[in-house]
Amino acid sequence: MESLRMSPALGTRMARIAPGRDLFYQHWRIPAGTPVGMTPVLQHADEALYPDTRRFNPDRWLDLTGQPKLNKTFAPFLRGTRAYLGMHLAWADTYLLVAGLVDRFDFRYPDARAEDFEITSDQFAIGTKGKGVLKATVSLRNE
Repeated sequence: MESLRMSPALGTRMARIAPGRDLFYQHWRIPAGTPVGMTPVLQHADEALYPDTRRFNPDRWLDLTGQPKLNKTFAPFLRGTRAYLGMHLAWADTYLLVAGLVDRFDFRYPDARAEDFEITSDQFAIGTKGKGVLKATVSLRNE
């Protein structure tokens, strides 16, 4: 979950039009008919929602008893009527893939630097400083 928080599957803003009446958010008025949008990139990088947002911290998803937190602000595949239809299949595939890879292989990332993966653009695909390239040395795990 932390990996998807830091680099969501979709980076684009999902455009919507304010309905036939004005909307109000905090001290802003959004006139009827105004195009609006939300992106998981900005939502997942909000310090008010995820303290120390630039730090990779998988523990943020567990409560003190070790049970997973349910987080209504986590939306790597978006939410509601615009949610990715294959989201549940994607989650299942991800769990199986990661478990299988970690069980069978050792991974080393000799030249990896966190700053190479900072998000630099928010288009349909997310751009990073290092162009999203992560070179790894992979070897069979010794039993």
